[in-house]
Amino acid sequence: FHETRVAVGRTLLLELRDPSPKGYAVAGTSVDTRLLQLQGIEPREGGRLRYQFRALDLGQTDVIIKIRPQDKPQGAQEIFKRVAVTVERP
Repeated sequence: FHETRVAVGRTLLLELRDPSPKGYAVAGTSVDTRLLQLQGIEPREGGRLRYQFRALDLGQTDVIIKIRPQDKPQGAQEIFKRVAVTVERP
C-alpha cells in the first residue's frame, strides 16, 4: 500500500511493472474522477507502465489498478496496485 500527494492542477505520475510477462493483462483503473483524471498510460523501458493523472479538486481517493489472467478475458480481476492519493492546495 502506497501513499502520495499532488497539488490541484498538477500531474501525478505512477510507474509500475507491466504485468503481461507474468501472464496478466491490465483490466482497468478505478479512481474518483471528481479528483483525478486519467490522461494516459505509456509503456516505458524495462517492462514498466506509466500512468498519468491530472489533479482536479481537493480531497482523497485511492487509485486502484486491476489485472486479470490474459487467457481469461472475463476472468476474475484482482488488485495489482493501490495508491492512496491526497489532492491538496497548490
